[in-house]
Amino acid sequence: MRTLCSVLGIFGMAGTYSLLYVYAMELFPTVVRSAALGSSRQLGHTGAILVPFVVVMDAGLTFMVFAVCGIVGGILMFFSARNIKHLLR
Repeated sequence: MRTLCSVLGIFGMAGTYSLLYVYAMELFPTVVRSAALGSSRQLGHTGAILVPFVVVMDAGLTFMVFAVCGIVGGILMFFSARNIKHLLR
């Protein structure tokens, strides 16, 4: 079960990282698009650097860190400009 969850997580992260570019092209205006895409790539690479340090922690704490990051990311997506405009209609 643990291996299955790990493989599904890897597939999910790979798909999300690929869709980041498509979503960023629609979300940001042309003037700030390259800066926003560069910032998001920088944060992604920073996360990739920090993951090995999180993995060597206690097993329960490792899953807690990944779960909290996913939940916070999902909550922040509800507050994106596109979703707020859609909710206000």
